[in-house]
Amino acid sequence: KEKSFSRNRGVKECDADLVCFLDSDDLLTENSIEVRVKLFIEDLKFDGVSFGYRRDNSQKAIFNDKNFEKLSLEQYIKENSYLHINNIMLSRSNMLQYGMFNTKLTNREDVELFVRLLCPLEFRYCKQETSIVRKLTNTSAQTNFSKIIEQKFLFSEAIENNNKISIKLDNSFIK
Repeated sequence: KEKSFSRNRGVKECDADLVCFLDSDDLLTENSIEVRVKLFIEDLKFDGVSFGYRRDNSQKAIFNDKNFEKLSLEQYIKENSYLHINNIMLSRSNMLQYGMFNTKLTNREDVELFVRLLCPLEFRYCKQETSIVRKLTNTSAQTNFSKIIEQKFLFSEAIENNNKISIKLDNSFIK
């Protein structure tokens, strides 16, 4: 089964209050969990998504703005470099209620999840590095062009057919 199925199963099977993810080829930083959990502890009413920034293979920080605090759906759509699946943390109950990965998607499934979660939930930035994303070259996922095209259509369909996203954003913007 694909990663969407596996991630969903992990969420369903765990008994933790908060969940986060880690791709098999990437790394979490030493204090990754602590800095994201801290946002929930500092404000017990916060029931959204905490996220940090990531570094890539070249040690370049991807989105590291210490003045930034919250992310809106509109901001994310304009510039989607804010989020990576390794950098988010949210309650298991919110993941079960609003999230869960679309198992039809094996490409951009994280982006589709972020767009859905940004509709009902607040996203707060912890202002810390939380992961290192290692890009592997010439992976089959990057060179299977027919699958990439198929997934692009499935992704577009999933976004366009979601009423909550349509309500949050102007329909013409989505198209």
